[in-house]
This record gives sequence, structure tokens and C-alpha cells, in this order.
Amino acid sequence: MSGTAALAAARRRRAQPTGDDLPKSRANPPTNVPAPDAPTPTTPLQVLLKHDNKIIEIVGEVEKLKGIIKQKDPTHPNDIEYFKTQFNSLTHEVAELKKLIMKVQSFSMENNMEIIQLKKLSRQEKDKPENTELSEEPIGI
Repeated sequence: MSGTAALAAARRRRAQPTGDDLPKSRANPPTNVPAPDAPTPTTPLQVLLKHDNKIIEIVGEVEKLKGIIKQKDPTHPNDIEYFKTQFNSLTHEVAELKKLIMKVQSFSMENNMEIIQLKKLSRQEKDKPENTELSEEPIGI
């Protein structure tokens, strides 16, 4: 085999990989019906075109999904903004409850202090000697 014939054979093998080293007969022309198990693109150009078509298809689907997302109701429970507003309202309510509890606590402490003072006054009045009544009576008869 000459050098040019070997190069031509090598080019054919690279362009159409078949997996077997047997030369193909020219009597059976290749059919355009793809086998279900075999990949359809055989040349790099066909592979590139198929890849490009898939990319265009995927980009179209992504754009369609973006459109659906933009049309979606913003108060949908799965929306992030919905959860942000719910979180902010809950934190505001918790802060209000904290203030209310602090007011109730201070009110109860003030009442407790007043009760303690009243108990002290009542004890002092009980412990006070009752000499004041005796001293008011006339001493001499």
C-alpha cells in the first residue's frame, strides 16, 4: 500500500468509526434509517449540529420556565418573598409580646412590693403596745 492510500484509509477510519477492522463492501450502500441502539450522528459535524439543536431546545425550555415564574402569583406559599414577609411579621409580633410581658412583669413586681409594705404595716400595728388607751384614763379617784 502506498503512502497516499494508507493516509486515505486512515482518514476513512477516523471519519466513520465502525468498531471492526474489516473493510466495508461497496455493494451495500448505507441506509439513512438509524438503528434504535446506534447513535445517529457519525461525523463530528453531525454531532455538533445535534448538540447545538439540544442546546437551543434547552434554552427555549428555560425561557418558558422563566416566563412561568414571572407570571406566578407573588403570594404563593413557595415564594421566597412570602416567607420573608411572614418572618418579618412574626418577629414584629414577638417583639410586641416581649414588651407586653415586660409590662406585666413590672406591674406584678410593683403589686408584690405594695403587698409586702402592707404586711409590714399590719404587723407594726399589731405589735404596737396598747398603752395609749390606759394613759388616757383618769388616774386619781
